[in-house]
Amino acid sequence: MSINKSLYILLLAVIIVLYGANIATHGMFTDGTIYATIAHNMHMNAGDIWHPYFSDYIMNTFHEHPTLAFWLQSLTYKILGNAFWVDKVYQVIMLLLNIVVIIAIWKAVFKSKKMAWLPVLLWITIGKVIWSFNNNCLENTLCLFSLLTILVLIKQQLSKSNLLWSWALSSLLLWLAFFSKGFPGLFPLGFYFAWFISQINRFSIKQFIVNTLGLLLVFSAFGSVFFLLNNDAYINISTYINTQVLESIAGERVIVSRTWILQVMFNELIPLLLLLAIYFTTIKIKKRVDFIPDKITTSWALFFLMVGLMASLPIIVSPKQLSFYVIPSTPYFVLAGAILMSPMLNSLSKVKNLKVLKRVRIATITILFGSVAFAWFNAGKYMRNKSELQDLAIIAKEIKAHNENVVMLSPALIQDWSVMSYLKRYYNINTNRSGEFFPYRLSRLDESTLEYYNVINGKYQTLKLEKQQANSNQLP
Repeated sequence: MSINKSLYILLLAVIIVLYGANIATHGMFTDGTIYATIAHNMHMNAGDIWHPYFSDYIMNTFHEHPTLAFWLQSLTYKILGNAFWVDKVYQVIMLLLNIVVIIAIWKAVFKSKKMAWLPVLLWITIGKVIWSFNNNCLENTLCLFSLLTILVLIKQQLSKSNLLWSWALSSLLLWLAFFSKGFPGLFPLGFYFAWFISQINRFSIKQFIVNTLGLLLVFSAFGSVFFLLNNDAYINISTYINTQVLESIAGERVIVSRTWILQVMFNELIPLLLLLAIYFTTIKIKKRVDFIPDKITTSWALFFLMVGLMASLPIIVSPKQLSFYVIPSTPYFVLAGAILMSPMLNSLSKVKNLKVLKRVRIATITILFGSVAFAWFNAGKYMRNKSELQDLAIIAKEIKAHNENVVMLSPALIQDWSVMSYLKRYYNINTNRSGEFFPYRLSRLDESTLEYYNVINGKYQTLKLEKQQANSNQLP
């Protein structure tokens, strides 16, 4: 077994520990649970790709984001069923597909994939990447389609194949990225600018302008025809732009400093920057001139750096910024860093020392079995919302036992999207926060019980279920 094969085994072990071990655990980021709920609803034929639905009383039409990712995730329920762990299977599939494309990009650059384990390893160990793929973020699907777009355009430029066909395929992929998370997915439209700046194959300013306009024209033509033929899609996206995009730009959503995202991006890339600093310091101290990147290698690193910046800098336009918005830019930064270290990787791949190879092989196989054991023992654990989820299981059992499917929320819970999402996703129970009276009311333990309601006995930890007294006439 070569050292490269051993390192790919190590990569598999890391994936199992960081992502596979989380599949069969309970609890997820609130937004991710909302997305899983909508996707599961689609699977249950409640809502569809252009008419997404959250619950009967709350967001019965959902327009916070484009909905392709929800529809794709709904397919996993059709194949694997309704178990809670299926929520996270889709994200692991997206992770693996992203990895495949990163390896394909590396192969396009170096004509070999034997050293592609490094950019993948650097990428999957970024904190926000780990968090995003374990919490069902829409950026994960967007990231796949944007990577595919970059791959198609790179391969066309290197092979000089049919330009129009590459624009057509790239435009399709760009629209899929847009339908996954909106405008942040369109940064590959600047591909030719990054290619021109890096000057990988003496790209002229005329080629930059003509190719960019050509790609924009084909992309726009695809969208115009699609929306002309699909009015439901047009209404869906128009509503999304009016209710989400414009309000975010106007500062009517979550507001932070417009440059805050740059700080987040820098923090996430600190390990990569430290690794590069160590690498180049070693070159200087050890005088390893054979590890210094040549002009072509540096050009490729500059290209991916430019793509990463194009993916992240436009976010500054909006005062609504969340830390996981940096996810689509991260593959390009790690590709840039890994490419700069490629001379060392090439030297490492040629190691023939049998003792070294044997030790690496034993270590990686040991780590692999350890990672599988870790994932096995992690199954069934609660990653977050443990007390809340255990209470909801008790509460849902009581509500379902009386053939009810709706519960009113107390004032303390009307903004608790975790409660709303878990009840709908796991038990198909709708929540109502309008102030109407229903047979059951959900409240926090420290809240007063509503008049004419009694608390249903249970081993509650954070929540409690109240039931309307039989002699009350307050029902709707």
